[in-house]
Amino acid sequence: MPADAYAYGVLNTHATPSSLLVAQAVINNLTPSINAWANGHLFGVYPSGSIAKGTAISGASDVDILISVKDTAVETLKEVYEKLYNRLTADGYAPRRQNVSLGITIDGWKIDVVPAKKQSILTNDHSLWSHKKQSWRETNIHQHVAYVTSSNRQDEIRLVKVWRKLHGLEFPSFPLEVAVIESLAGHSYNNIANNFATVLRYIENSLPTTRLIDPTKPSNVLSDELTDQEKATLASTARQHLNMDWEEVVW
Repeated sequence: MPADAYAYGVLNTHATPSSLLVAQAVINNLTPSINAWANGHLFGVYPSGSIAKGTAISGASDVDILISVKDTAVETLKEVYEKLYNRLTADGYAPRRQNVSLGITIDGWKIDVVPAKKQSILTNDHSLWSHKKQSWRETNIHQHVAYVTSSNRQDEIRLVKVWRKLHGLEFPSFPLEVAVIESLAGHSYNNIANNFATVLRYIENSLPTTRLIDPTKPSNVLSDELTDQEKATLASTARQHLNMDWEEVVW
């Protein structure tokens, strides 16, 4: 079987029924809890992450939701995060603290809820609380979605996410997406197999030492979201898999 045909077969195998319609149903379900938590300061609730970008695969986070409060909210970022945790706990959702999100499950769907505080009415810049680092970070989810969707690299991104999932690798989604897009600059859009190999070579040779920057917010160093050991594991796995048959790398 030609390599491109095999790669697209893998993508079909790992396709997800998750969609913007599912995300909206989740939002509707959570609306009473969100309104109680926001206490009059709610700015908006948005599908985000892989669904909004077209990079979702099965078995990963199915639904990502950004919940934004206005800059008029008096709580600190940590309080915004912890108050949502307490609200979801009280309402029976059994949330799990993750990095910038809270993980819950509704009707079998895995959901990442990201509480955020808008920085200004003039922009879509938001501040998030990082539970992992116990500090704040800045982001613009709307620009992230636009950056990925305009790249036309969703197929390659999805294939790398399948690779990450199958081999139990740690590679946060937005840094992964940026790495794929940057590594394929100037490459064809119609050669997914060769492009996947190009991404693996980038992970092997460049990722361990590259300062990967958020293209929508240059002050964010995305490579800092990976430890040196996680980068080394990604690089060694990519190196190994470049010399293996397709069926042993993604399936």
